[in-house]
Order: sequence, then structure tokens, then C-alpha cells
Amino acid sequence: MRITTTDWRQSLTEQDRKRYTFMFFKGLEVFQKISQVNFNIAKSWETQAYNRAHSREEYSNTIGNRLKDLIKKVQAVGKRRRQQLRALRVLQLQQQFNTQNTQNSIQSRC
Repeated sequence: MRITTTDWRQSLTEQDRKRYTFMFFKGLEVFQKISQVNFNIAKSWETQAYNRAHSREEYSNTIGNRLKDLIKKVQAVGKRRRQQLRALRVLQLQQQFNTQNTQNSIQSRC
């Protein structure tokens, strides 16, 4: 059943809205550790979708699209962090190797 008037909002429970806000909130944690800021952004996104939509379908699509964008950004951040960790491991191995070579060189001179 497709409701296209403002009545569609009556079919949406407060629990539904909280669930979507929580999904946004969890996704935002990747970018920033300040919970209150993340909650404010998440709530703002959900409220905008709720107030701008003309139907529950439009509301759901808006929420879904925002979540897809957020997931893409989270995945990109994860990829960058993995690359940074790999680079850090390589540097640590190089430093270990250099330290061992220096120690071996000093010991061979004695």
C-alpha cells in the first residue's frame, strides 16, 4: 500500500526512526570519536529525510541512499587505514633491519 500524503508518517514508528538514526550513528563512528557530534549528525540526516519525504517510499529511499554513501566512505577509510598499516609495518621492519645491521657492524668491529 502506497501512502503519498502526510499520513505516511503515521505508519512510521518512533522505533523505526531511532533504528535509522542508530545506523547512521554507527557508520559515523569511523570518522570521528566524539559521540555527541555523531549523534547530532545522524539525527539531522534522519530528520531531514523524514521532513522532506512525500511518502514512506521516498523516505526509505533517502535513508537507503544516505546509508549506501556512508558505507562507501567507511569502506574507503578502511582501505586507506589498511594501506597505512602496511606502510607502517614496512617501515618498522626496515628500522628493525637497520638496527640489527648497526648492532652487527658494531659487534664485528670489537
